[in-house]
Amino acid sequence: MAQWEKREATVRQNTKAVRQADLLGVLERAGFSCRRGRRGHWTCVHIESQARCTFAEPHGGADSFVKPVYVRNALAALDAARSDRGGEAETPEE
Repeated sequence: MAQWEKREATVRQNTKAVRQADLLGVLERAGFSCRRGRRGHWTCVHIESQARCTFAEPHGGADSFVKPVYVRNALAALDAARSDRGGEAETPEE
């Protein structure tokens, strides 16, 4: 299992203890383009399927935990993007 697969598995196992950097890393690795919008919100859009999710930046900065509802929404968008692509897993670009 590759490191990015472990990171995604960790995020899926415990949605209450996910840091912003981990969530952004999982989404960007899966083909999402993430940008910071106004008032501390992040918007991530999948490049091919246009699946999207939005979440607020934690108040404590990048080391604080993202709210579980945002993590669940991001994982749902990730699953939707993969199902639109036919269930293909992302291949490592190393």
